[in-house]
Amino acid sequence: MNERLKDTDSRAAYQQLIKSGEFKPFFQPIVSLEDQRVVGFELLARRILPEGIIVSPAEFIPAMEHHGLLNELMTSLAAQGFMTASTWPEHQFLSLNVSPSQLNGKHLPEILRKLAERYQFSLSRLRIEITETALIDDIETAHAELEALSEMGCMIAMDDFGTGCSSLAWLIQLPASTIKIDGSFIHSMLQKKDSRKIISSVVGLGRSLDMDVIAEGVETEEQAEMLRGIGCAYAQGYLFSRPVPAEETHNFLTAGSGRKFHSRVARMSLEQRAHQISSMYAAPDTSICFLSPELMIVDASDTFAARVGWPMQDITHRHIFEVIPSQAEKLLWLQDFRTKGLPYPPFEVKLPGGSTDLVMITRVEDEAKDLLGFCVFGFNIDRQNNLVQP
Repeated sequence: MNERLKDTDSRAAYQQLIKSGEFKPFFQPIVSLEDQRVVGFELLARRILPEGIIVSPAEFIPAMEHHGLLNELMTSLAAQGFMTASTWPEHQFLSLNVSPSQLNGKHLPEILRKLAERYQFSLSRLRIEITETALIDDIETAHAELEALSEMGCMIAMDDFGTGCSSLAWLIQLPASTIKIDGSFIHSMLQKKDSRKIISSVVGLGRSLDMDVIAEGVETEEQAEMLRGIGCAYAQGYLFSRPVPAEETHNFLTAGSGRKFHSRVARMSLEQRAHQISSMYAAPDTSICFLSPELMIVDASDTFAARVGWPMQDITHRHIFEVIPSQAEKLLWLQDFRTKGLPYPPFEVKLPGGSTDLVMITRVEDEAKDLLGFCVFGFNIDRQNNLVQP
């Protein structure tokens, strides 16, 4: 197989392989953890050699990118994907990964629009997955491309969330509607408390922003059950299925995933859940605190204490009004949203030191949906605004 790959290591050879249909889309189901419904599929590229050997993208994507052929490959795969997905029920979505080099202002939205028209596939069913690295080289161009895709009806997903130091900042600035938790946290969640803390915090963040949260790389029932207990709504991974060819997707849609989770995750105490959330992202631009239902501070990050100007040892067991008296009126205003069952809107807070945080509040519930308290996320938007200014 390696010799075969070497023989085709030229731009013209790769172009010919695309035209001949040697690259095929495979589909991995994304499943609701609540009732095991398949809600959509992620499209994954595979190369099928004439002898039937399946080649993973790690062996050909770097060469495609080197030769500037990613758009040609994506066009071929998306066309096949749209044809397949157009036969699914209309509520099923299709996820498509986009490389950093494709967010370069060279007509990606137009390519997808024309393909969707040709195959009569609604772009409201298309979810574009990007990683943080896709935004680093040219923030303004990538942002414009994603805005254009969003205006066309596409959903935007932040892939591999939690692995980059700026992930939270991108969520504020981009038209994202989905967070995908990186599989490295899922793989270690049963053994490492820190992984569970990050997962719980990302789920809470998704709720506060009214975003879907998908856990990647789920391989065991224990992982799936723990994710369900934490409140993560969706998952994908080998537990449910490996990526399958197009003709097998209909089996999932008619029979479901076949997985049922009957075990019970032990209900966490208020203090346990607070510690899960409070340790997320020990970064200077992010602060987190946990409030009881009576708005008493149960736990807080060092960053939160520093930004509100209180010693860490004195901040717990204080009422939030005592710590930030200037925000009492704002917090009372938010109670109207709680009463109506609406998500809390983000709002800006001027801190004692003169800087400004964007604050987001989310309800934190236990596995029985009982209220444990509230998680308060703060993001220093002064620094983030400076980062994106030309």
